[in-house]
Order: sequence, then structure tokens, then C-alpha cells
Amino acid sequence: MTANLKNKVVIVTGTSSGIGLQMAKLLAKQGYRVYAGTLTPELDQAIPGVISHYLDVSNDEAVETFVNFVAAKEERIDGLINNAGYGAGGAIEETPMIEAQKIMDVNFFGAVRMCKACIPLMRRQGAGHILNVSSGAGFTAAPFTGFYSASKYALEGYTESLRLELWHQNIKVVLLEPGWVSTKVVENGVRLPNNLSVYTKQLDITEELIKDFCINGLDAEYAASVMIKPLSLKQPKWRYRVGKDVNSSFWFRRFLPSKWFEYLIRSYYKLNY
Repeated sequence: MTANLKNKVVIVTGTSSGIGLQMAKLLAKQGYRVYAGTLTPELDQAIPGVISHYLDVSNDEAVETFVNFVAAKEERIDGLINNAGYGAGGAIEETPMIEAQKIMDVNFFGAVRMCKACIPLMRRQGAGHILNVSSGAGFTAAPFTGFYSASKYALEGYTESLRLELWHQNIKVVLLEPGWVSTKVVENGVRLPNNLSVYTKQLDITEELIKDFCINGLDAEYAASVMIKPLSLKQPKWRYRVGKDVNSSFWFRRFLPSKWFEYLIRSYYKLNY
């Protein structure tokens, strides 16, 4: 069953590029009133039909200001897509705590802040949709992106609990799990300093592999078109996996013995040398 969300208000965070940008564009084309939360609103104003406003999801005051801005103009929020993300590549052992905390603060607590700010208004209006963008990394961790995976694993558990708590309030909560998508995720990410030679070879291999995976990944506009569909459903599923790679990983993990699955992951990232 689908809900008529045309002309309704949707917030999308992390719209400067990639999937977030494409979701904002597609939603606007479909008639939604789209508010884009971005660190660079002056650059994003050119998106037709989208109102861009500064938003740093890692900052409590910025989140409150943004949501109040939308609520004051529209008096309702029908959909929230938590897409803002940040990544840094490097060995867990070499990751500074300040960097690990930044990843968690954007990818996990950023979504938490947005949900806390939007849920009261959704409850008052009697309905709403929350779409949290996780990743294949939210159930299959990769080497040298440990804190990114940790943030997505945390988001998965949080979202499942939130869905159960909000079910009888008619607020539908969904996990989106895209696989590799052709975006600037590697360019926009950070390569952490590598001082321990024991990691250098595999770090270089993994970085090149991830670049290649992204180059050959799903088209960002196509991925976005799939990811926004739950907004129009009255009873969306718990999670939506987007891409053959992430679907394969999910089923391999579910049915293969853990030893075999680990061997596949090591092979995938060329760790079996």
C-alpha cells in the first residue's frame, strides 16, 4: 500500500553529493517539499525545488536550529532521511580517539539527534516516516574501516529498537542498506596517518579495492530512486538492501558457516596472501 506524500515535507541530510544529492533531486521532482541539510548550503541552492539550509548533525544547536526552521515554515515534517555520513580509512590501532568519536558523532549520533528533534512533531501530526541510511558495512565489517562499520552496526540496532517503540504511534522507521555506489565517498573520506609498517601493504591494497568498488558500483541516481520508495509505503519493511553485492553478503553471512564466510571476506579484500 502506498501513501500520498506528494507536497508533503521531507528532510534529507548530507545532500552535498552522492546519494543524498540524488535523493533530494528525485523527491523534489516527485512533488515533495524537500529541505536539504548540508554543510555547504550556498553551493546546494541550485537544486531545483529544494530548500537548502546549514546543518551539522554532530552539533546539538545546529540540529535544533535546522528542525525549528523547517517546522516554522511548514508546521509539519512527514519524512526524515538520515543520510549524512563521514568516513576515515585506517587501522583501528592507529585511529586517534578524536577521529573515532567524530565518525560515531556524525554517522550514529547525528541520526539520533535528528530523530529526537523530529519525532515530537511527527507524533503530534499523527504520522511520519524515518529512513536511516546504514550500509552493507552495518552487518559485514571491512578491514581498515572499523569505526565506520561500528557506527553503522550501532545505527542498525538503534533503528530496530526505535521502529518497535514508534510502531503504535504511526511513525514508520526503516533501515536502508546500500552496497557499493558510484559516489565520492573515497575522495571525501580521510586517509589516516599510517606509522606502523605492519599495516601499510594491506592499507594500500584495501584503498585501491574500495576505489575500484565505488567506480564500478551502482549509479547513485538509481540507488537513490530505490532508497526513497519506502516514503510512499504505509507499511514499509524493516530494511531495504540496495545492490547485488550487499544482498549476496547478507545471504552468505546468514547461511554459511562463520569460518567459510570469514574466508570469503578475506578473499574479497585480498587478505589471503
